[in-house]
This record gives sequence, structure tokens and C-alpha cells, in this order.
Amino acid sequence: MIIKSKQTTLAYRCPSCGAGVMSAVDIFKLSADMVKLKCDCSQSSMTAVYVKDEKNPKVRLTVPCIFCPNPHTFTVSSSIFFKDELFLLPCPYSDITVAVTGETDRVKAELSRSELELIELLEKSGISSLDEIPRKTDNDAEQNPEIVETVLHALRMLDSEGSIECGCPKGEGDYEISLNGGEAIIECKRCKQKKALRADSLMQAHALLELDKLTLEPTT
Repeated sequence: MIIKSKQTTLAYRCPSCGAGVMSAVDIFKLSADMVKLKCDCSQSSMTAVYVKDEKNPKVRLTVPCIFCPNPHTFTVSSSIFFKDELFLLPCPYSDITVAVTGETDRVKAELSRSELELIELLEKSGISSLDEIPRKTDNDAEQNPEIVETVLHALRMLDSEGSIECGCPKGEGDYEISLNGGEAIIECKRCKQKKALRADSLMQAHALLELDKLTLEPTT
């Protein structure tokens, strides 16, 4: 019997030269060792590490960012990481996609789309090269940037998994995430139900990663 290995295509955009870097990732290779994507310009690299968990194995990604001085860390469930559907990982500050997984042709199309989006953004800002992009610093964030990143990632994961419930029929909610001081607020733009979660420490932020479901509540 031949066992077909799970495989996906992983990609990121180099913050140094702007090139899209793409590679196929096999679950057997990933579970045995760290996978590293390196740009041909040798100025950036992205890593993927398999996190063993009997109930919900995960993949931890460390992704360089065009807009931030330090890479972002994302933890994605293995079931989502190896789906054919496109899965986007955005910079928590600019909301520009910094990494993407999925079926090869879809990933290529997203790299092309995001490149045009980036070029348009640079042109509007009067920036002619990536070196001129003003980089975010830790002092630019109202909170610890690691807390912000973890909270946004946890809530986006719940949304992508269909694990957020509100007053709308299942699958029809349209969710918006915002941070207000030590609170993370997620609201459905359609039914206006919302939920405020404490997120003023790394412990609270990481606790959100363990949530299986989030139920929004009617506003009073």
C-alpha cells in the first residue's frame, strides 16, 4: 500500500529584494526536521517547525516582514496548513499578506496579486524601493507587539476554522477584530453581536490560542 503524504505550497515575500519565495512542504519532511525557505538574494529566510500534539498538531512559522524590523511568528493547525485552500497570514500592523499556504497555482496567483498590491501601496506613498519603507518599531505599538500579534492570529484562526458563532446563520458572519488597550474586541458587522476578551498579558494572549470556539453576545 502506498501512503500519499500530505503536501502544501508555502511562500513569503522577501523584505530585502521583494521577490516571492515559494517551496513545496511535505508533512514527513516537516515532522522530521525544520523546513527553511531562503531567498536567492540570501538576505532573508522563513522557517516552518512541526509542533507535535496528539489532539491538534500544529506548524509554527517564523516569517520576515516588509514592514516590521522583526519577523512574525504564527502557529497554524496542521489541518489548515495542509489544506488546498489558500490560507493567508497577514502582518498584524499593515494587514499586508506576509506568508501564504495552499495549492501551488493558488499560491502563485496570490503572490502575483500581493505584488501588485504592494507596488500600488508604494506608489501611493511615494516610495521607490523597499529600503525606503518606514519600519515599525516596538515603541509604535500601544501594547507589547507579541501580544498584539498573538491575539490577532488566534482570532483569525478561529474565524478561518468557522469556530466563531453569532446571531447570523452558520458561515454567514462577517467579523471585525479591534484592539482597545488591554481588550481584544471581535464584532460581527452584520448582526452586531460582539465579544470583548482580556488581552493585556502574554499569558492571556496565548490562552486564546487554545480556544476551540468563541460565541459572540448581543449588545445591550
